[in-house]
Amino acid sequence: KAEQTRRWVAFWILYAGNIIRFTTNQMLVYLMIEWTERLVRADAGVTALNEQLGQKASELNGPLQGSMQVGMGFGALALGFFLPAKLEKKAFILIPLIGSGAILLIPQAPAFAETLGWSGTFAASSVAGLLTIAAGFGFGSLVPVSMSLGQRLLPHRTSFASGMMLGGAWCIAVVGPQIMRLIHKGVDQNLESGFVVAAGCIALASLLACWLPGRLLTRIAPH
Repeated sequence: KAEQTRRWVAFWILYAGNIIRFTTNQMLVYLMIEWTERLVRADAGVTALNEQLGQKASELNGPLQGSMQVGMGFGALALGFFLPAKLEKKAFILIPLIGSGAILLIPQAPAFAETLGWSGTFAASSVAGLLTIAAGFGFGSLVPVSMSLGQRLLPHRTSFASGMMLGGAWCIAVVGPQIMRLIHKGVDQNLESGFVVAAGCIALASLLACWLPGRLLTRIAPH
């Protein structure tokens, strides 16, 4: 019974972390849309987008959304190939911190571009693209690892473990954009605050991982 309790506690910690990861992903989707629109407005010196500027903002936003997927996908492949099971707990603690730092730096992308001698919206969005790749790695690369670990924790409920780590977490992540809208349009009306909240959320996933039972995870590695 004690063993079952330890396994289920570890599983629910992983599940809570995935909720945070997916929610952060959806938060960043909203933030990048608003950020690219603000970037285009600032470059044009206007307060509202017309059809032409809206098209330009959309062209910048699309690659940024894709950059998150690059970080998530290639990061997941890399961890699947190279992450030893005995380092899984450390990965769940450290990798989200990379994503948290990258999210905090995204609003500073135009300043970084100018430091490099680049100018214009394309330059700023290119720097932001590199940061969103790092952010995607921070919140998305561990999702397949969490599925594998969840199945090893609950070998008698592998379908349940997979479903909860994916669909069970995604269905709650829908609140992410709504939280960002509330901050951006209502409570604070400051886009930078949204980035801070998103970064804080993924840092919380790192903190939660500290409570994973490391000895148990190492013991079930060969399963």
